[in-house]
Amino acid sequence: MARPRSQQARDKTIAATIEVVMEHGVNGFTVDEVSRRSGVAKTTIYRHWPSGDDLLFDAINTVIEPEPEPDTGSLRGDLKSMVDHMMAVGSMAISSHRCMFVGLLNGSLHDEQLGRLLRRMADYRREPICNMVTRAQQRGEIDPTIDVDLAVDILSGPFFARVMIRGETFTRAEGERWVEAMEAALAPALRPAEL
Repeated sequence: MARPRSQQARDKTIAATIEVVMEHGVNGFTVDEVSRRSGVAKTTIYRHWPSGDDLLFDAINTVIEPEPEPDTGSLRGDLKSMVDHMMAVGSMAISSHRCMFVGLLNGSLHDEQLGRLLRRMADYRREPICNMVTRAQQRGEIDPTIDVDLAVDILSGPFFARVMIRGETFTRAEGERWVEAMEAALAPALRPAEL
């Protein structure tokens, strides 16, 4: 069964947006160029996305898929789920992730609108980890006094350093060590009676 024409137009637009960004960077992205490449009229594009930023946001999230929100019932299970997801990211995907991210980061230094888009993407991607941390605090697995934003930075730092800076993924053994280190870093402080 054929896809609806509106879905075909969305797919063509997203594909063209990714092409433009991969070839010319985020700063080279324009709705005019996407329309030309995709064959989708600008009026149709704006019917699906209120602005170019919204289109760019959706296209980047197609390439750099947000991590699914883990909810296994334990901090260790959630962390293992996160690591498994990271390890599933192949080398080709890592390359496109880095290209998109570096282009967006570089563009945001000189373009306030891209800066807002980068912040929007960061907030969108942090939300599942924030929820995971909050649940772990409620279960008593994470120090209740630790700031949730700080905990998210602690959890996401190794991923950012390994994937976005070094362009590598985790081995199974490294992933297990990372889980243990994160559990230890975020564990509730022992009370004097427990020492």
